[in-house]
Amino acid sequence: MGPHRFRHIAATSTIISAPEQLEEARALLSHADVRMTHEHYIIAKSLAVSRKQAELIAGLRTPLPNVSEGAP
Repeated sequence: MGPHRFRHIAATSTIISAPEQLEEARALLSHADVRMTHEHYIIAKSLAVSRKQAELIAGLRTPLPNVSEGAP
């Protein structure tokens, strides 16, 4: 991986853990315009939403009965 990829990962990770730190991520990437950094925010939001959806689905699933118990 090249150095730019590490910067991308650091910025996206920063925004995932603290979305209010968009300005810090902008500074990390040395973007002159925060709109460029906003892409990382969008990616981070998508990840957070997909994780929440997975949690909700997991909570809705009911465990299957253990068929080996009580089998004749």
